[in-house]
Amino acid sequence: MPWQARYAIGIRALDLDHQLLCQTLDTLLEALRSGGSARVVEDTIEVLRAYATEHFRREEEVMRAVRYPELAAHVAEHDAFRRKALELDLARRQSTLAASEVVRYLIEWLPSHIGGADAQIVPYVRSHLAKNPGAFAPRPVERSNTLPRPEPAPDDPSHPRDAPPKH
Repeated sequence: MPWQARYAIGIRALDLDHQLLCQTLDTLLEALRSGGSARVVEDTIEVLRAYATEHFRREEEVMRAVRYPELAAHVAEHDAFRRKALELDLARRQSTLAASEVVRYLIEWLPSHIGGADAQIVPYVRSHLAKNPGAFAPRPVERSNTLPRPEPAPDDPSHPRDAPPKH
């Protein structure tokens, strides 16, 4: 499923998510068309599931920030997708449904959702950004001071075991 510029909603992180979801779906389609191994199909479906979950979290966070009035309905749509995707994947794992049926559902659902429900948040996002420029700019990753420090090599002179005793 190729990415199309008309799917863009104006928030770089979400647009990149949508692009990655489309690309991953293309990877899955190619694996099925070329007779890819069951493991490749399995791994790609798992990547799609995990990434969709993270994307939904980000998207719902944006909708809360812009006070989107249809948030509950949009979240319900995400929840319905999760349930259906889980149901289809379970049937696929039990060999009662072909992987191609899972892909068919995803190919129908993703552009419909992006072009429909996601597109409806665009005016709210634009209005929010007009009042709060940079509101959804990527945040720098902060390094935690609580991360464990790597152990020095045993031959390192600053290594506590090698330091001369203090008198």
